[in-house]
Amino acid sequence: MDHPSMWYHPQLRCHLLADEPNEKAAESKREEREQWSRQHGFAVVRPKWRGMYAPHHFNGGSRLYLIANETKGGVPQSILDALDNLPSPPNEFNWKGESAPAWPRFTSPGTLAGDVPTNKTARAGTTSGSRGARNSTEYVQTLVGPKRRPDGKMTVANHQRVGQLVKSVLIRSSHRAGVHKKLNAIRSELDEWAQQEYDRTQLSDDEFFGLYYQETGRTFPRTIDQDEREQHEESLNQAKAILVDQYPDCAPLRSLLKKMDATVSSLRKWRSE
Repeated sequence: MDHPSMWYHPQLRCHLLADEPNEKAAESKREEREQWSRQHGFAVVRPKWRGMYAPHHFNGGSRLYLIANETKGGVPQSILDALDNLPSPPNEFNWKGESAPAWPRFTSPGTLAGDVPTNKTARAGTTSGSRGARNSTEYVQTLVGPKRRPDGKMTVANHQRVGQLVKSVLIRSSHRAGVHKKLNAIRSELDEWAQQEYDRTQLSDDEFFGLYYQETGRTFPRTIDQDEREQHEESLNQAKAILVDQYPDCAPLRSLLKKMDATVSSLRKWRSE
C-alpha cells in the first residue's frame, strides 16, 4: 500500500480504498498483492484512469488501484465507468495553474532577531545552544517541511547494504506491527537522506528506488522461531554499525538509531508460538 486514501459513497453505501503505488513497484509485487486480496476477500481493480497522486512522475509514475470488500459487492462498476470518462490528469507540460511552495518555511522570532546561532556556528560548537544542529544540516521534505539530517554522505554501496539488511527483515515481519511500521519509517527517512546526498547525475532512478524499496519475496508469517529472530536482530545490528561508521554523531542519527533499537526490542518480544 502506498499513498492510500479511504472513500465512502453515501448512495451506494460502500467504502473504497484508493491505493496509488509506483507502477513499477506494483508490477514487481503483483503476485503478493493478488495473494493478499484472495486471502482477505478483497477485490482489487485498476481503472484505466491513472489516478491522483503522481501519475506522470518519473520512473513510471503512480497508478490507481481501487480495493473493496468482495462480499459486499466489490468495486461498483458505476465508479469505474465515471473514472474512465475523466480526462487524463495534467502533467508539467499542460499545467495551466499557478505553482507555489507547498509548505512555507517557518522562521522563528529569535532567528529574525539574530539571537539564534547560524548552522555554521552551531556545527562548530561555539555556543551552548548549538547542540541540536551540531554535525547536521537542514533540508526541506515535500509536504512535511524543514527537517535535519547528518551533515555527511554515505557511500552508495553502504546505502545498498543497509537497504538490503532492512528489507530482509521487512519482507518477513508484515504481521509484527512493532517491527514492520518502525522499519518502514526508518527506510523512508534513509530514502530521504539518500535523495539529498545524490542527484540524478550520480544515481539513476532505478538505482535510487532500489536502495530502500522494490523488495521481493514477501511472506506473511505470524510466528517466528529463535534462529530467525536472532538472524533479523543481527541484520539490524549490522545496519546500525554501518550508519554509525558512515555518518557523524548528531541528533538525527541518534534518533534513527533509537528507532532501530525499539525495532529490535519489538523483535525480541515476537512470540514463537
